[in-house]
Amino acid sequence: MCQRRLGKSLSTRRVLLAVVVALPVLAVLTVLLASPELESILIWHHASPADAYSAAVTYLRKTPEFKGAISFSKQKDSVIERWGPMRYRVAGYVDLQPKPGSRIHNYYSCVLHYTGQNGWEVEDLHFERVR
Repeated sequence: MCQRRLGKSLSTRRVLLAVVVALPVLAVLTVLLASPELESILIWHHASPADAYSAAVTYLRKTPEFKGAISFSKQKDSVIERWGPMRYRVAGYVDLQPKPGSRIHNYYSCVLHYTGQNGWEVEDLHFERVR
């Protein structure tokens, strides 16, 4: 008597097993990379909104326009937007004191590009006097 094998072939079973294992792995990776914070940590060497805020304040303290800066808005009072995996826009207020007894309130907006290894480049800087 001839016996036939009624099941699927061994190679077909292996392909199905590989697909069943690969789909959940791909789904988890997609979720991880879709999260901006995780993407920054995994791909772009720990660039976070806090780092962008610190880099913006450090840069602004060195610019001649902000000479005499006495206070910057705190990080929680500033607007920090992520513009892609390596760019941030930081906006907030800074108080200048050009002369003793005077105070000038300014709004600033700074676009930063993370270059890796804690390096930041300022792509754009706008500021305006509020009062």
